[in-house]
Parts: sequence; structure tokens; C-alpha cells
Amino acid sequence: MQAREERVVLAISVLLSATTVDFEADLLNSDDLYSRTTAGGLLECSTDGSNYTTDLGGGPTLCICSGVSIDSDLDTTIYVNGLTD
Repeated sequence: MQAREERVVLAISVLLSATTVDFEADLLNSDDLYSRTTAGGLLECSTDGSNYTTDLGGGPTLCICSGVSIDSDLDTTIYVNGLTD
């Protein structure tokens, strides 16, 4: 098992490994999470539904393909649009 690195996307913390991304809520904020994929298959995230980024904190990206998992312990709404592999 590979060690995960903690990354931050707005008010949501992101733990990222080679094939797993785990979204965790910042205790001071309760942003909703919007997710989708780009035409190239990269995961994009947003907390407002209009400003998306593939940067999962510090530059890493995640390609949505076979074997990738997305986990969350967010107590807010998670919107999923067009996740494909």
C-alpha cells in the first residue's frame, strides 16, 4: 500500500495516492463537492459548481480509469457529473 499525501482543495482536504483520492471536510468549512471528468479522463473538482480544477493540491492530478477509487467522509452534498473511464 502506498502512503497518501495530504492535499488541500479549497475547504476540502484531499488524500491522494496513485489510484485513490479521499475527500475530507475541513473542520471550519462545509463546502459542497462537485466532481466530473475532463475529455481526457482527469478528475475535476469544485466547491461552487462553476470553478473546476484538475489540481488536487500542489499539482497532482488523477486519471479516472479502471482500478481508481474515490472515497469521501464529507457531511455535505457531493455532486457527480459525467465520471467516465
